[in-house]
Amino acid sequence: LDSSNKNTSSFLKDAWKPTNPSSSTQLPVIGKLPSTLRGTFYRIGPNPQFSMEGKPYHPFDGDGMVHAIQITDSGCKYWCRYVETKRLLSDRERGTSYAELAEQLNNRNQSTKELFHKLQTTLDSEGHRMGKANTSLLYYMNRLFALEESDLPYEINPHTLETVGQYEKFPTLSRSFTAHPCICPRTKELFYCGYSVLPHE
Repeated sequence: LDSSNKNTSSFLKDAWKPTNPSSSTQLPVIGKLPSTLRGTFYRIGPNPQFSMEGKPYHPFDGDGMVHAIQITDSGCKYWCRYVETKRLLSDRERGTSYAELAEQLNNRNQSTKELFHKLQTTLDSEGHRMGKANTSLLYYMNRLFALEESDLPYEINPHTLETVGQYEKFPTLSRSFTAHPCICPRTKELFYCGYSVLPHE
């Protein structure tokens, strides 16, 4: 990525700069880790799988990537993987990201039919929107989930970060799940909502 390209989004530079998937890597430790500090820290964020240098881009369009730092008695290690969403796999098969259509979608000379046809690239075979699972993580019922607004959660293996698949077993869940659910600290109940950006869902 050429960060000097003035047409490259600021959301692709510095701390936002995309990274490649990484297998488990031992990290150097400067000083000494507290003996009581043990466990795994997970983080998720947008990380486009295709170069968006000089192209219109917003972090909402970035593919979800989960990062993990694990601290054990033997030291500290890091690894990261993409969330293998339907959207990521669909874009990969086509060889391009829907985000690259953003500029075309802003072309006012196009007909509504042409615009709708391009929007179809974000829908699966059943007509449901395909999200990128890039917004937040939820750990619940001893399961790790990657979330995005208006799509189903994706279950992630907390040990390998491999994508297990979409999770459809939350009660009353239809085709969407908020990216910002809440867990009651007293009852441990999960509170969430779901909505659709498409009128037929």
